[in-house]
This record gives sequence, structure tokens and C-alpha cells, in this order.
Amino acid sequence: MRLLPLIAVFLVLSGPALAEEKKEDAKETPITKWIEAENKLIDTLPRQGKRSFYVMRNKHGVIRSVRIVRRDVGNAVKACGKENPDLKKPMRDRFKQWEEAVVPVLDLADKFFKEEIETQQIVHPGDFRHVLKLNDKAYTYGEKQIEKQVVTSKEACEGLLESMDRTEDKMVELLQDMLLPESVIRERAERAKAAGEAAQKDE
Repeated sequence: MRLLPLIAVFLVLSGPALAEEKKEDAKETPITKWIEAENKLIDTLPRQGKRSFYVMRNKHGVIRSVRIVRRDVGNAVKACGKENPDLKKPMRDRFKQWEEAVVPVLDLADKFFKEEIETQQIVHPGDFRHVLKLNDKAYTYGEKQIEKQVVTSKEACEGLLESMDRTEDKMVELLQDMLLPESVIRERAERAKAAGEAAQKDE
């Protein structure tokens, strides 16, 4: 089990492309309900307004995904400790350190995001919160389609222990980015895209 692939799971339900298409003949699911509500909310927005909306919705996805990682890693640590008694204490202690580093920034990012929802002027805050709740339900629905099995071999558990060393700083850095205003994140993304396109032309 690794931490970063778990973070990547949220991308399945956070990218703009998913909200831009909807098959009319598809059965109604939490995903289609979210897509329909989100499209209805942002269809009348100008392009920049949509980009700003996606940045903020993706902030929500990152924060949620880190919480999911914390839950899944915690479950894996318990399972590994049960199957590998010699790893129980070092894994438990390392996970506690991981939480102490990550959770305060996670809570701060969540608080900042909720305040940002209230002060943004893209869409009505209540409508924004409603779509995010539907996004959460869509994520939960999608997650249930994936069977998660914790591998508790000694090698896998040692790999999990090592991954906490590698990813603690990355998690904190990721969450610190969520503390940046939407406009800053959007401008950085646009600059990165422009730089990438310029580099391709030079090749």
C-alpha cells in the first residue's frame, strides 16, 4: 500500500473534463447527479469563472483525499501491526508522527477553504456547498466500486513504513498549496501551462 496513489484517486472525480460530459442514456447515479448539478451551476459563468470554480472544487478534492489517505494508512498500520508484531510499535509511532505533521495543516487548509467558499464571488456560497456535497457523494460512490485490500506481508508493511518517511513532507507541501488564494493557484497553473506550450514549440 502506498500513500501517493491514494491521493491520485480523487482525480477521478475532480477534473473538469468529467463535469463537461454527460451521457443522456446513462442511469442516474451519485456521479450523474453531481455532474448535472455542477453543470447547471456553472454553465452561465465566463471561462475564467469556470476555471476559478474548478480550482476551488479541486482544493476540496485534495483536502478530502488527504483525509482518505489518513484513514486508509491508519487502517493499514493496524493491520500490519496485527500480522507483524515486531513492526507494531515502530509503525504506530511513525504514523503518530505523520499525523502530528499532517493533521494541523489539514485542519488549517480545511478552515481556510470553508472561509474562501463564503467570500468568493463566483457563485452563491450555498449553491457551491450543495455541489461539493454532491461531489462527496459521487466520490464515495466511486470509491465503493474499488475493492481495497491491505497487503500485510512483512515486505509490504515495511514499504508502508518507508512511504510515510517519503511522503510526509509532500503531504504538508500539498496542503500548504491549498492555503493559497484561488487566484494565485489559477495564475500559477496558467503560467505553467504557457511555459509548457512554449517549451513544446522550441523542440
